[in-house]
Amino acid sequence: MNTSLYLNGLKKAAKTMKGNEKIHLGIRPYALHAGNILTIVTYPLLLCEELEQNGKIAKFNFIVSINDWEQAALLGENIHKYNFDIKPDHTTLEFTNEKNGKKTVDYWEKVIQKKLKIVSSRYPNVKINTIRNSSLKDDKAMKHVILSTIKSQSEIKKIMLNSSGIQTNGSKSYLANAICPNCKHANTNTKIDRNSTLILSCDKCNRVVTGKYEDFSYWLHHKPMFAARWKIFDFTYSISGGDHYLEGDHKTRKALFEYYFNKPAPKINMIFSPILIASDGQKMSKSRGNIYSVGLDEILQIARKCEESEIRPI
Repeated sequence: MNTSLYLNGLKKAAKTMKGNEKIHLGIRPYALHAGNILTIVTYPLLLCEELEQNGKIAKFNFIVSINDWEQAALLGENIHKYNFDIKPDHTTLEFTNEKNGKKTVDYWEKVIQKKLKIVSSRYPNVKINTIRNSSLKDDKAMKHVILSTIKSQSEIKKIMLNSSGIQTNGSKSYLANAICPNCKHANTNTKIDRNSTLILSCDKCNRVVTGKYEDFSYWLHHKPMFAARWKIFDFTYSISGGDHYLEGDHKTRKALFEYYFNKPAPKINMIFSPILIASDGQKMSKSRGNIYSVGLDEILQIARKCEESEIRPI
């Protein structure tokens, strides 16, 4: 497993690539901001640019996961410090709507696809496929990860804590839940009995619902989600934001894959982009409420020169 950090890491990775690699990116389909653009558009562009400067043709297959199973908002004592001691607030992006009445995932997936077309328009041999996580529900690997996570929340949390070094406040964690089919609440108490029947207790509408795996939609923490997507798509490269590196994802992803699938993790090169710092001095983030837009060419121009772990306010 290789870890390629920031611009110098990207350049080193490009030298070893053939140009036809399968590369994974992931994004929550909500409020696309400059920090997102840096990772899902700017760094793919820089990778293609660097590859072709090395005399090769960019024919990458970018698989872009649209994480509509991610929560619309999180609950927790301090979701940035104790980010495994969290619960979803109400529902997932699969079931939220924009102010104009359109489904959130429908609206933002189109925005994301439009931005990604910039990459394929500049490098016409590149393929880009956006895939919603909800569409993977019936995949064998996804089902295994969800059910295993529901059954072993505490054990999986320990793996994540040990591999990442992230602190815990000791509270009960929810890393996967079935969503209430009545009120769409994601913060449910979901259990699985000996007959593999799911039993969902919803505090929001005070209902108890039972059923098979196929009867429900799900909320799944994005770190176990990566293991499922890695197994399904068998990609050999990934591009992620630098915050994931600081959270120890280069170790956590491997540890979770080996836990879920009981075999050594495949070879992978994880490329991490810098963190974009907002004007308030913090990482640009939807949850921090400090997001804003910056022109792609401006971000690209700065990213071409930035060899550090952070890009300061633009």
